[in-house]
Amino acid sequence: MRSLFPMPRYFFHVQGARPFHDDGGLDLPGDPVAWAEAKRFVRGIEVSLEPGETWQLEVHRDGQAIYSLKLCTRAIGSSDRGGECEDAVVGSQRP
Repeated sequence: MRSLFPMPRYFFHVQGARPFHDDGGLDLPGDPVAWAEAKRFVRGIEVSLEPGETWQLEVHRDGQAIYSLKLCTRAIGSSDRGGECEDAVVGSQRP
């Protein structure tokens, strides 16, 4: 039996050192669950991170990006400034 209210499909695309284009996606009950899945996905990336790399995960629903997480790594004090890294801001800023 098909659901009267199908779940939206979310796609998780990675850009950076090891790009990945999600062709299958995941059916999830809503944006908050997709955000939780994105954070879980990023924890899986951490084992591959190297200083000087920048990764970006975008979560798409209905062909539009709804979330973006960017990981930027660098070795402080080295000549490698980490490519696209900007100075880190400690703490939380809210509008």
